[in-house]
Amino acid sequence: MYWPKKLKKIVLFLLLGTFLLSFKSTSISKISLSMEMKTLRNKKYVKALTEVFYDYSNDKIVMHYTYPFEQMIFTNKFGETKIYNPKNNTVVITQDKSNSTQGTFIYHFLAKKIQDLGLKDLGFKLKDTKFENQYMVTQWLPPLQIADQIGSIKLVHKDYIPVFLEYKDNKLKTLKKTYYTDYKTYSDIHIPQKITDINYFGEKDSSITRITISDVNIAPSSTYFNYTIPSDAKNISGKK
Repeated sequence: MYWPKKLKKIVLFLLLGTFLLSFKSTSISKISLSMEMKTLRNKKYVKALTEVFYDYSNDKIVMHYTYPFEQMIFTNKFGETKIYNPKNNTVVITQDKSNSTQGTFIYHFLAKKIQDLGLKDLGFKLKDTKFENQYMVTQWLPPLQIADQIGSIKLVHKDYIPVFLEYKDNKLKTLKKTYYTDYKTYSDIHIPQKITDINYFGEKDSSITRITISDVNIAPSSTYFNYTIPSDAKNISGKK
């Protein structure tokens, strides 16, 4: 079963949205980090390397992909996204509120939304809370517009830090599992150094993505924060 595009975006940004904690109670205004993503599906292996630069004061994210090819993705809180290919000097421009920086894992951790990983902001409703030994387990119900695709979400915390997330459909079949491990603390920001994401597309079809976080810097000065796409870049999206 392949997920609709809108649902894929929600899941992607929940993953990216499970990652940074709030600048509102800290002096942090910018953060940078490196991500290595390895995905295995149908015996095919894909690897990607990305540098992430998040400017909380301006609510902007720059993602610099360095492998397997170079490109840069610029996103703001309004969901305005520009994808720049420096090799071809081309740019694609889109706008979708679901791509907002405020839906990313970076924002959720920096905005101290780790209690629900942004589920409330996406319209999910808390159904149940229980404790199992050292774990707090909450069940969430989806908004009506995706209720035919997602039946419920299970979120597990340990010591008030999210460690597990599971999506199920209306037939109680698991659609997705995510594990957050190896947390490190930067100032008062807790960031998982490893995220394991398992997607189930059918009875015999699944993928595993492992994300490794490194080089976290809460006082970065990279030029990518102020990077400007060249004025002569060719717009191949038809949008301005």
